[in-house]
Amino acid sequence: SKDDYQNNINILSKKIIKLKLSQIVDIESIIKNLFLSNILFLYNLFINLPNFIPKNVIDFETVLHEKYLKEIKLTNSLSVPVTYSLILIGNSDFSIKTNEIHVESKSSDTFDITYQSNTSINKYCKLICISDTVNISGLSVLSYFIVTNSIRSHPLKIIEISNIPLYEVGKFEINIVNPFENEAVFQIDLLNTHYSKQSKIKNQSSKNKIKKELENKSNNLESDNNNLINQIPVFFIKQDKIIIRKGGNSKLYVEYLPLKFVKTSITIRLLDIKVGEIQYELTGIPMYPLSTNIFDYVMEIETFNSLSVKVPIKNVQFEKAVNNLIDRLKVIQNIDAINNLQKYLMKPETNFDVLIDDNEFLSIENSNLKIGKTNNDSNKNSKNEKNNDLEIILSSKKKSTVSNKIIDLFVIGKNLFNVKSIKCNLTIKPKPLKIFIEIQSNVRDNI
Repeated sequence: SKDDYQNNINILSKKIIKLKLSQIVDIESIIKNLFLSNILFLYNLFINLPNFIPKNVIDFETVLHEKYLKEIKLTNSLSVPVTYSLILIGNSDFSIKTNEIHVESKSSDTFDITYQSNTSINKYCKLICISDTVNISGLSVLSYFIVTNSIRSHPLKIIEISNIPLYEVGKFEINIVNPFENEAVFQIDLLNTHYSKQSKIKNQSSKNKIKKELENKSNNLESDNNNLINQIPVFFIKQDKIIIRKGGNSKLYVEYLPLKFVKTSITIRLLDIKVGEIQYELTGIPMYPLSTNIFDYVMEIETFNSLSVKVPIKNVQFEKAVNNLIDRLKVIQNIDAINNLQKYLMKPETNFDVLIDDNEFLSIENSNLKIGKTNNDSNKNSKNEKNNDLEIILSSKKKSTVSNKIIDLFVIGKNLFNVKSIKCNLTIKPKPLKIFIEIQSNVRDNI
């Protein structure tokens, strides 16, 4: 009736004033039917749209390429049955088998959301449950936010590199296979660098004590330097993408340059957002550095008690490795890593530890060498500093026998953990025998 119509206009007028829209909307103009319909529609949106904002979050923690189901429970607290239409809005990796769910009064019912993805990128989706029969705010529309917070993955292949000496550049190739049904343009990223405290470093000779000592010293760098070097990459890939046809394969070329005597693992992610993702895990385990300082000593068995080995302070291998690292970091434009490396190198080496491999013949008299100090333990090295040498004194454990011995030494800078490998070839020989011949006079005359 006309009275009802006028009453509705009065109610709308109050709402418009409450919403502070009276300056925009002419209240008298809403008498027109068309404008009145628009106002009613907008008012309906204002009342109901807040219900579409998700108030609950559904978390998915899944494994790459594997299907995962999550059960969603809806509860009806009303005295009448409720039917909800189910709508998923967002990423297509989420799915539901049914479009609606019927919940009896004072009871609950469940349905499953399925998630399966070929990529480890976090995905987002909204679940909206709408009932046309319920007009109660908060029950007519139920909304959920669905998110994948962490997607675990299994590498397609784990590759171990254990034949590269410390400070040397190792170059190798990986055969990448496309397991998907379409050609893929994979973007290549290096992720999740991990340093292991137990390196399980391999070497042909069994020097377990030396290996353990080097591991401990490598892991016990002062915290600032340790943090800096852990932010410097040791694996490098020049390619940023690779194209592989369906069921095909291609070569990926990788360089490994270890600067620290620890086991290092990294994940290579190959990602095509439209096709899928595969991962490979690389593990680098450095060998002992190459012996660039090789000394030959010949000693007489009667006089051999100790041996003086003079080693250059400068570690050419370490410096070469640093320069190689900087060159590669410049190529990939990793300025932060270059800055960290330069900060790492700022503190000079003044304190060195010396390790010797297990042997029955020689031990180290001065296992700690200090440069630029004046105490009794380092006077000799203070003098040798001008000659850029460190002097290591080896003493005989027991009386020597005639033999040839190979002694391995390792000199370790304690600030930067730069390791120098030294090989001493020691030959112990008998003292030359002097023979005196006495000749009789009559024999001498005859001669």
